Amino acid sequence: MSLIEENKQTFLSIIMAVTGFLLFSMADVCAKYLGVQGYHTHIIQLYTSAVACLIGVAYVLIQKKSFAGFKPVKSVKLHVIRCLTLMIAVYFLIESIRLLNMAEFYSIAFLIPFLVTVGTAFFFKEAVGLYRWLAIIGGFSGVMISVSGQLSDLENISTAGIIYGFIMVFGLTFSYLVIRKMGPGESPPLFPFYAQLGIFVANLVLALYKDVAFPVPPLTEVPIWLFYGLSLF
Repeated sequence: MSLIEENKQTFLSIIMAVTGFLLFSMADVCAKYLGVQGYHTHIIQLYTSAVACLIGVAYVLIQKKSFAGFKPVKSVKLHVIRCLTLMIAVYFLIESIRLLNMAEFYSIAFLIPFLVTVGTAFFFKEAVGLYRWLAIIGGFSGVMISVSGQLSDLENISTAGIIYGFIMVFGLTFSYLVIRKMGPGESPPLFPFYAQLGIFVANLVLALYKDVAFPVPPLTEVPIWLFYGLSLF
């Protein structure tokens, strides 16, 4: 690979990462809104994962033109592990964001880049230079400065929300490390598809078991549900 091609690939990776974080942030706003509206956590996960799964099915069939496209190239066990991890992480994400304001939530959530970097250095022996560490620390510091004026009185912050937030952080960090373990070669749509399929099945079972009501959202909220599901994929 030439230097130009390598730089182009790095630039595209940066653009995709920034876009991904933008979508995650907007998805968190959707989760906050739906939580405030009183929707049960299982229902939020169930409906949005259903949207993500439908998008995944359409994407794979259009791209591969065959149901064979749903067959994982990499370890099925790693897909299952990531699915189980995300079930826990997303559940506690919604619970945390329901209890904390967005500034409080993101002061915890932005520990993820730091923990992922530590994990890749420790488990995969990836070299992390001084400039990368400074970039991560600088990014986290910038977030803390930007939200510091919005943080509520520390005595009034929900302890449960903080605990749920840290469970979410470690869960998402682990899921990213599982993706790194799989490495290149796996069909990208299968990462979100199988994770969201597992989340859908788990929350359907739990909602039925707990006798949770299945409300029909008003038309005004449909774009929020659809966008949230799209961002998960």
